[in-house]
This record gives sequence, structure tokens and C-alpha cells, in this order.
Amino acid sequence: MSITLWLFLLPFCLLNLSTSIILVTSYCFGHQQSLLLQLRNNLVFDHTMAKKLIHWNQSDDCCEWNGVECNKGLVIALDISQESISGGIEIFGGLLTLQYLQSLNLADNAFHSEIPPEIPKAKEFEAFEFLETLDLSSIVTSEHALKLEMPNIAMLVHNLTKIKELHLDGIAISAKEKEWSHVTNLEVLSMSSCNLSGPFDSSLAKLQYLSILQLDQNSLASPVPESFGNLSNLTNLQLSGYESHSTACS
Repeated sequence: MSITLWLFLLPFCLLNLSTSIILVTSYCFGHQQSLLLQLRNNLVFDHTMAKKLIHWNQSDDCCEWNGVECNKGLVIALDISQESISGGIEIFGGLLTLQYLQSLNLADNAFHSEIPPEIPKAKEFEAFEFLETLDLSSIVTSEHALKLEMPNIAMLVHNLTKIKELHLDGIAISAKEKEWSHVTNLEVLSMSSCNLSGPFDSSLAKLQYLSILQLDQNSLASPVPESFGNLSNLTNLQLSGYESHSTACS
């Protein structure tokens, strides 16, 4: 092959090589697939109702599994909502190993226990340093109610410094002290039907990036704090079911 022809073909060879590398790195890394399978095997869920977990298996690329999203072979998003998962919130133990997660959705499962104190305090919880979206919203029934009693919310999100969306709808929150100074990047906060009572939490006014705040179906019997007026990015405030000075704006 002449030097001239080789120089002509070189860019096409490099382009093909680059494309091959991209295709290879789109596949789930083996250790990530193993972690997902281990998580699935440790979960208790209704196989007749689940639509995602039942299709997870070793023969497929885990980046193609329903509810899983990857970037360069690493799992960055996990959505196992509405999978009829039952039991306590010890599920976190397996999720902590997926340290590159940016989005985690566990909504509408049958969790029915208190979030234990050791989970958010655990050193391993620091692995969620990239997490931006967390959805723990639950189905509100008398039999299945996830409770947040101890620790308080500040402890739960202490290491989630990059969190932007937090959904806690339907969780029975009875912690008295709630401090939001650790989640200054928060843009969406939803705590509908959380058994909240008493005055508004004044620390919410510290969330300068907050654009959506949902506190409907709670018993917050006090006026909306004037400090909320300093939330310049707030475009949606939901307070339906609020007993006093009820309002909703968007």
C-alpha cells in the first residue's frame, strides 16, 4: 500500500476504532452487573407484579435492563419503583455498593419500617456523593408506611451534597428537628402526606435554588413564613389541604 493511500485511509481507520471503543464502553461492567444481580436476589418482591426485576438476568447487558441506565459501563440511574418490593428499608445496604448512582427511584413499594439510625450515619453512605435525585415516595396505606422518626432529615441527607430532587411523599415524618443546610443545591422538594404538623420549618427558606415545594395534605397550621418571599427561584408551591391560610401557586 502506498504512503499516499495509507494517509488517505488513516482518518477512517481512527474513526472506526473510536466508534468501536464507544460501543464497548456502553456495555455494563461485569462488577456492576454482579452488584445488580446480588441486589435483586436479596430483594423480596412479588414476581407476578414486578415488571423490571424479573427480566434481570446474567445473559443480557445490564445497561439494557429495564430500570437501569449506564454511562461508560457504570450504573448511574436505577428505577425500581412499583415493583411490589416488601420488607424494610435494609435495601439500602445493597444500594450503597452502586456508588456512581445519580438517580435512585424506590417509589411506590411496600416498605413498612422505620429508616434505622445507622443507615444515614454509615460511612458507606458517603458513596452516594453523585446522587442528584432520590425518590422514596411510598403508597400510603395503614399496613405499609415507611417512617422517618430517627434520625432526622438532616442526618438522612447529610452526605447527599449534590442532591437536587428529593421526594418523600407518603413517609410518616415525625422527627421534630429538620435542618436543610446540607442540601443547598436542592431544586425540588416533595413531602405530601407526610404527617407534618405545627409551624413551617424556617430552614426551608435557606434553599435558594428551590423551584418546586410540595407540602400538601399536611397539618401545617400556621401562616406561610415571610422568608419564603426570598426564594427567588420558587415557581410552584403546593399547599392543598393546608388548614390555615391555604394556598397553591405555580
